[in-house]
Amino acid sequence: MSFTAQANEKLKSNGYKLTSAREDVVMVLACACKPLSPYEIKEILERDNKNYQVISIYRVLELLQELDLVHKIYSINSYQICDSDRKHHHKFLICQKCNSVDTVELKSSSTQQTKNFIVVEEINEALGLCSKCQ
Repeated sequence: MSFTAQANEKLKSNGYKLTSAREDVVMVLACACKPLSPYEIKEILERDNKNYQVISIYRVLELLQELDLVHKIYSINSYQICDSDRKHHHKFLICQKCNSVDTVELKSSSTQQTKNFIVVEEINEALGLCSKCQ
């Protein structure tokens, strides 16, 4: 199933409408070959004469993240589609020179349960140089 079809199905099954902003952001992410920032998504949409405020794009991305459809890469403020509908954990390897991102799947979460703390999200990112930039 394509990312677009998966996203549309998950949005509908969770009671969300398929607004034009949601459809447009999903389409841009589906066609991207790298993680994109909200500002990059805005620029791509503007080329197609679709104008959205950045806050609207952020809201769509946050919803897609909540539905486990995208991953946020915090160190470069970008989003990447999740290629699986199952819960899993990633470590992102981010090149500090060209901003390329590689993904390594981890077998399980590394966070230990503590009695007075609930983990909402783990951030597994490593900064360095990719093989092209070394």
